[in-house]
Amino acid sequence: QIPQSPADYLAKNQHIREIRFPDKEDLEYQGKSISEQIAALSEKLPEDKGFIAEAFSKYIKSPIIFDDFKDDKERNELEKTFFEDKKDVFDFYQSNKLRTTNIRQVLQLFDLWHEIEKTINAKLIGLAEEIWNDVKEGEMKDNLDKYEHSPEEEKLKIVKKVSDLARKAAISFIDRNKKKGYNK
Repeated sequence: QIPQSPADYLAKNQHIREIRFPDKEDLEYQGKSISEQIAALSEKLPEDKGFIAEAFSKYIKSPIIFDDFKDDKERNELEKTFFEDKKDVFDFYQSNKLRTTNIRQVLQLFDLWHEIEKTINAKLIGLAEEIWNDVKEGEMKDNLDKYEHSPEEEKLKIVKKVSDLARKAAISFIDRNKKKGYNK
């Protein structure tokens, strides 16, 4: 029996409507895998420097998984069965770009990266602020209720922006560290 990939296993579940993977061109920069470039650079940097870029890379390559759940309570029940029986499927399902926690992580790590680096491209900072305004409810950045209650097509627009931010930040990380000579 051939082992199933987590995506194939998940796709057979009655609650999963569709799984979309990122396009190849979104996963590459200058003809090379963004993930591989970041991994190679991260080996040569202090741990905290590479961690942020690796999180951006992880989001870039994550799938978009559409399910038929109305809220997280039912979704959490399904996740629990995967956690107990199929950890790889659980991890795959958790990587969904639509998940609020994954969007929040990218935005918060971008804010942290901005604090550390100080010289981030103004367009990237503007994009991050635009996304925060798209997703947050009120002034609290941790409250993403606005996103949670958005229609699916609006969520997809937001995910596209978050993916764009993560990709551009990852590319900036690659370029900065190559200029500093960490790619040798």
